[in-house]
Amino acid sequence: MMRDHRPWERVVELLQEGRPVESILSGWQLSPKQLSDFVLQAWRAGVNVDPKWLLPARDADAVLEILDERGDLDALGISSLLKGRVASEIIQTVRVLRGEGRGMETAVFNESTFAAKFHDDVQGARRELIFVAPALKGSHWRRWLEPLRRVAGAGGKSAIFAGAVSSLVRDTLRDESLSILEKQTHANLVMIDGEILWEGSMNFLTPPVGEEHLRRTHSRLQCDEVRELHDLYL
Repeated sequence: MMRDHRPWERVVELLQEGRPVESILSGWQLSPKQLSDFVLQAWRAGVNVDPKWLLPARDADAVLEILDERGDLDALGISSLLKGRVASEIIQTVRVLRGEGRGMETAVFNESTFAAKFHDDVQGARRELIFVAPALKGSHWRRWLEPLRRVAGAGGKSAIFAGAVSSLVRDTLRDESLSILEKQTHANLVMIDGEILWEGSMNFLTPPVGEEHLRRTHSRLQCDEVRELHDLYL
């Protein structure tokens, strides 16, 4: 294959040669996201990529130590802990290259079989509980008010991202001091403690209306990827 068809090739060669990642970012005028994309393209093409290539020498050991010991932090949180010296996109790519979450636990449910497991997951939330839905109305969502309130009261992250929101629901959430963020979306998902992801065809804040396809995935990496994809930052 010609080099022109693999624009990542020269960048990865420079990393293999030991060039500092900072010099590649500046010399090639790449953003951290562009560099991450190049490295992932190489990795998916079968190139053996060392995650440390992407990390500044002075921060490499610290990043790997945090990844091993601070399972409560997502990529943005780790970047913030390092005062932004390593971009969240780079940290997320390091996670992918290290294989974190690839041996993930995943299962598929329907509208009849998901309820008990979903209820236990939501009620068990401790650090984070995020709902994403196209619309929020009616009263069905109130069954999750107590865990939303509890997580927020314990200093965790608790929020609902939604498109259309009824004024009654908005007033109730405001009275409860809970976060609601307007977001034009067709996504239906719930993220719990940054580790458990529910997603599918059903709005989790309304009752099932027919045949539904729901997936539960236990993977911090998948949660981080979905958080970044949908910009679910508080």
